[in-house]
Amino acid sequence: IVKEKGLENITVDELVQEITAKGRALVPDTIKKEMVARLRQYLSKHEEL
Repeated sequence: IVKEKGLENITVDELVQEITAKGRALVPDTIKKEMVARLRQYLSKHEEL
């Protein structure tokens, strides 16, 4: 995206959107499920937050 638009013509939001989509695609579903389970476990133990 930087090569296409040039560094001066790209916003941070556009860059984050592009990187986030590609990054999420690289993480296997099993890892995503495990992380969600760990987050839920943590949040259930720390409900007062």
